[in-house]
Amino acid sequence: MQIRVDADDFLITSPLISEERNSNAGFEQDIIAENEVFLSLMQKEKLKSAYRPVLIKPQGFSWGFNEIGLRLKFYLPAGSYTTALIRE
Repeated sequence: MQIRVDADDFLITSPLISEERNSNAGFEQDIIAENEVFLSLMQKEKLKSAYRPVLIKPQGFSWGFNEIGLRLKFYLPAGSYTTALIRE
């Protein structure tokens, strides 16, 4: 399986809670039920169902130290968050 992950042969995703409840997966419905406060907010904001990648690989990654500290350079696809990458 690691070979397939390394080759980007598949994408592990996670659902976003939205105003719609169209998931067929029982565990997803359980999570939504446990977080009703978020569901009402998503309905108010009219957010649509979507899936986001769970594992993001930065492209063009390089690093080095300079006079003010550590410098990181990389590219992330749209919908990814740099702060989350650095935190993790």
